[in-house]
Amino acid sequence: MQKKFVSEYKYWGLGFPILLKDIEFLQIEGQWQLQIDVKEIANDAFHNIIKKATESSLTGKEIEFLRMHLKMTKKEFAEKLNVHRKTIARWEKAGHKPPKMVKNYDSVIQSLVIPSS
Repeated sequence: MQKKFVSEYKYWGLGFPILLKDIEFLQIEGQWQLQIDVKEIANDAFHNIIKKATESSLTGKEIEFLRMHLKMTKKEFAEKLNVHRKTIARWEKAGHKPPKMVKNYDSVIQSLVIPSS
């Protein structure tokens, strides 16, 4: 089994690009397979997106990822943010761009995952 290492690799498996560094690939049945722990990458991405929300707007894909990572339906997520389910659908539909929002929901999104003390 052959191995190769790539210094930088753009991973799209979570719906948006994540730059991975020093990644190992194995050649299995003639195909190069990425050797990563997707759960670990998802957890890291989740925390990085929450941190990003304090600095800049989230994209629709990032909002969708947060909702799904929290195992919430659009309705449940909407109720937590005090918006309509269709608003969540519209935000997520923005894809790789930040959705247009009437107000800033970043602190509310953070409160979903960072318990207040």
